[in-house]
Amino acid sequence: MRPIHAVLLPMVVVLVPASAHAEDPAPNLPPQAAQLLTSSAESENRLQVDYLQKLIDEQDKLLAQLAKICKSCARDGNLDGAVAVKTRMSTLEDTVRDEKNTIAFSHMGADDIEKFLISTPYTFHYPGGSRGLRFGPHGTFSDGANENENSWRLNGQKLELVNDAGQVFSRWNCDPGTGDWTNEKFGNVICTTELHLIAAKPDDSKN
Repeated sequence: MRPIHAVLLPMVVVLVPASAHAEDPAPNLPPQAAQLLTSSAESENRLQVDYLQKLIDEQDKLLAQLAKICKSCARDGNLDGAVAVKTRMSTLEDTVRDEKNTIAFSHMGADDIEKFLISTPYTFHYPGGSRGLRFGPHGTFSDGANENENSWRLNGQKLELVNDAGQVFSRWNCDPGTGDWTNEKFGNVICTTELHLIAAKPDDSKN
C-alpha cells in the first residue's frame, strides 16, 4: 500500500466536503439554498469526526484490554488463545488506522492533497484498458494526459479531471486508507462510466 502517510498520518467513511454541495448536481441552485446545504454539510462532517474520535478512544481501550489478555494467555501456555486474540487485535488495529486516516484526510488542505497527488504514481483504469498517470504541479500532468484527462484541479477535497475543452470530464473521491480515487457517476460531469485511479504500492518498483 502506498499510503498518504508521507503527507499526513499513516490514514472508512469518506467525509463529504462541504464545497461539494455547491457543485452537486444543480448548477442553478439559489445562493441561499447553496449556503444552507454547505452549512449542513459542515455540521455533518464535524459530527462524523467527533463520532469517529469517540469510537477510536473506545477501541484504543479495548485494544489495551485485549493486549493484557493476550499476554495472560501466553504466560499460561494457552498459545492458541493468544494467537486468536492477537488476530482479532490486528483486525481492530487496521480499523482504527483507517478511522484515524479518515479524520486526518478531513483536515487536509489543498496543498497537502496536491503534494500527495504529485508524489504518487497512479494507474488509470477505464473500460477496456489502463495507463499510467502522473500528476504535475499547477494542474498539469507529467505523464498520461490526453484529450479527456488534459488538466486537473481540486474542488474542496474532490479531484476534477478536465478535458481539453475546459469541461469537467470526471470528478473523484479519495479512499484515505489506500490513496486510490473512485469517480462519481452522477452530477455535472461528462463521464459517468466507472473509473479507478489506483495509487502505486511500495513494491511497484518500476514506478
